[in-house]
Amino acid sequence: RLQVIEGARYSPQDNPVERIWAALKRKIANTAPATMADRVRQAHAFFRYRTDAENLTTAAPWTSPWLPEGYEQHFRSGA
Repeated sequence: RLQVIEGARYSPQDNPVERIWAALKRKIANTAPATMADRVRQAHAFFRYRTDAENLTTAAPWTSPWLPEGYEQHFRSGA
């Protein structure tokens, strides 16, 4: 069953990939790599060492004001 949830037209805080990018930015923001290749290595390491559970927890918009009360997400059941 598909449930349509009306929300804001532009709400990056509710976009799962934006939450992942924000976590990456927090991780590497105050570091000073010597080269761009070092920065790329930092980004690769960020994704390499994160578990699927960490990524789902970061990406899941549990705190969105647009979700109806009692709304739950079941990522694994749809896979």
